[in-house]
Parts: sequence; structure tokens; C-alpha cells
Amino acid sequence: MNNMLGKPECWYILDCPTDAKMIYGHYAQTKVELIQLVEKKSGHNYLQK
Repeated sequence: MNNMLGKPECWYILDCPTDAKMIYGHYAQTKVELIQLVEKKSGHNYLQK
């Protein structure tokens, strides 16, 4: 249900450590590329934080 205005959802963060990071996506272009990044454990470079 994605559209040009974004997704119809929101998150409430009630508590977290001060150095916590939220990961909300990735920069992989395809599902295959994402799987390869995860398998190589190099996906952290492609995460949207």
C-alpha cells in the first residue's frame, strides 16, 4: 500500500538506550543483492539509519 506520500503507519518508541539506532530500510537495489549483503555480513553499510 505504498504511494507517493509514504506508508500509512507510525511507530512510538517508548524507551531505548541513548546510543540506540533505528534502522528503517536499506539501499540494496534487488532482493538478491540484499540477500548477498546479509550473507557476506556487509549489509550494515547499506542500512538506512
